Amino acid sequence: MKRISYIIMLLLGASLFVACGGPKTAETEPLDMEPTTTVDTLETPQEPVQQMPQHVDNYHGIVPASVDTMLMVIDRQGEVLGRWISTNASTYTVDVQDAVEIPKIGNKVVTFRAKDGKGVLYTTRKHVNIRQQPNLESTVIGQISYDPDYVPETYPCLGKTDEWYKIKVNDKIGYVRHDLVEWDGMDTF
Repeated sequence: MKRISYIIMLLLGASLFVACGGPKTAETEPLDMEPTTTVDTLETPQEPVQQMPQHVDNYHGIVPASVDTMLMVIDRQGEVLGRWISTNASTYTVDVQDAVEIPKIGNKVVTFRAKDGKGVLYTTRKHVNIRQQPNLESTVIGQISYDPDYVPETYPCLGKTDEWYKIKVNDKIGYVRHDLVEWDGMDTF
């Protein structure tokens, strides 16, 4: 009896699959594919890039960035419009604080990398030392901090070497350990 029920369920599932037209193809690029950096094309990407995690942490609803690389949509003047989510026929879907549609014409998708000095840094820790050189033996030249009652301060990322981000705070340039700060392609605070 179980065998007959199993066969009936299998046949019903197969007929429903056929009746619905089989597998559907998406009209947009799959999320695991990076668009090219040229405007108005949907070619297969040459280099995989990590996408933003889809979870939200407990710090004011901040969506953390990928480790050190993020796809961003910029305009002709180089202004950042948002974090790339997907590409449609005539628009890019981007995340700023909410998902919005931006026309493809006049805008393009580019890859921001911390090692190239793109994006911003912030911390969700009480105090983080800024060091003169990228090592623990180096002199502490300042600190950045976080108060959970306020939105985090952001600081320009000037690059990344090994386990250290290069950062600019109050006209001082120094280094912070990568595990004590978060990197993002844009400041949305």
